[in-house]
Amino acid sequence: MARKLLSLREQAKNYHQIRFRTPGWESGRFEMSSGSTDRKVMEAYRSKLQSLYQEGRFDVLAAVKARRISLPTLKQVMDEQGVAGAVAHLKQLEREQEERSVDLAPLLTQYLEDPNRTALDTTLALYKDMIKVFLAYVDTEINGPVDGKKAKQAGQREPVTLRHLTRDWASKWVRYLEQRPSIRYPKKGRLSPKTVVHHRAALSAFASWLVEKGHLEVNPVQSSYRPKLVKEEPTYMTREQWQLFRAESELYDAEREMPRQLPETLFYRWLLATGATTFNEGCRATTRDIHINKSPTSTMVPVWLGGTKTGNRQRTVFIARSLAEELIAYAKKWNRKYNEPVFPFLPWEGQHWFGKVRDRLVKKGHAEFAEFRPYDLRHTYAVHMVQGDPERNVPGVDIVTLARLMGHGDNIQTTMIYARHVGDYAARGCAVLHDTLGLS
Repeated sequence: MARKLLSLREQAKNYHQIRFRTPGWESGRFEMSSGSTDRKVMEAYRSKLQSLYQEGRFDVLAAVKARRISLPTLKQVMDEQGVAGAVAHLKQLEREQEERSVDLAPLLTQYLEDPNRTALDTTLALYKDMIKVFLAYVDTEINGPVDGKKAKQAGQREPVTLRHLTRDWASKWVRYLEQRPSIRYPKKGRLSPKTVVHHRAALSAFASWLVEKGHLEVNPVQSSYRPKLVKEEPTYMTREQWQLFRAESELYDAEREMPRQLPETLFYRWLLATGATTFNEGCRATTRDIHINKSPTSTMVPVWLGGTKTGNRQRTVFIARSLAEELIAYAKKWNRKYNEPVFPFLPWEGQHWFGKVRDRLVKKGHAEFAEFRPYDLRHTYAVHMVQGDPERNVPGVDIVTLARLMGHGDNIQTTMIYARHVGDYAARGCAVLHDTLGLS
């Protein structure tokens, strides 16, 4: 690869100087190492470069110095397309450079305010913080630190533009995140690989939006470095653990005052019965979504989940009629309207009050509850759905049905983490065949 041209301020002792004094060009000295490819190209194509400027009135050396094109590449273009073709090529590169000089900060604001976006508001809030980490990292790399004696003033700092959103920059940023300590949890040391992957996914979603809007041709983040994740088994509660958690939660409900709606046992039962995620779905459901009058004679009531803009999450699940009646009575107790969420909790409250019950159990000697979190109720739903109840000979559901119930859509790979809990469908299917056709 050709060595890059150096400016006047970067002169070195052992470098040869070559002067260009062509008509209309601003005189300038460009240094190249002795015997380099650049020097040979410039000496061989001096006359062509002069013609290139005289015909196209284009500052070739400025384009080369700005690294829009290397000299060997320019030589090849002139050999293949002639002087006129080289002029057109350089002007096209200049236009592309101008297009990629768009500041990323205003584009990020447009992305977050786009009415056609499919991500949830809570997801976009996380994406905003993660993408700002990328912008701050690139800004520090190209302009130096923000604070300190050597810090540049606001007007002197080069903005982070589209040309910085490349595969190399994304890979460097991801590797930086792997080494960066956690700011929120300093005792845990570095960020976990899963957190780093989430940061990369946020930047990739932003880049995909830029592709959709025509600012980029391809998503460079998709081909960037991605940390390897160790597949972990989902954490779930056994039947005995859930009964213990429910009893402790009901005891805690009786002890505390309820000046307003707070997460309590009914909320956790709702999450477990539907397999809903804590806030994206669990706290968005209304009484209108509980179709208790649709099948009056059935013991199971259909519930519509996924009242968001994410289409593949929209689905119907089923809960017991007794639980549906409790939910509607609970909504009436707190004067919730027909189209208002049954559980209007703040984003932090589900984790907080779940942790209160969990800590009470740990203090009572049940150390296995220390690692449980509200999202594990969704894992519990999935595992018990595929396991069924072997003691009562009740079969579980298959993986495809579970994927539909959990809102995974066509992404069956996400559901496959529960595959080892699936019962023996092969033996069960053969038994049904024997009984149906009388083969036994």
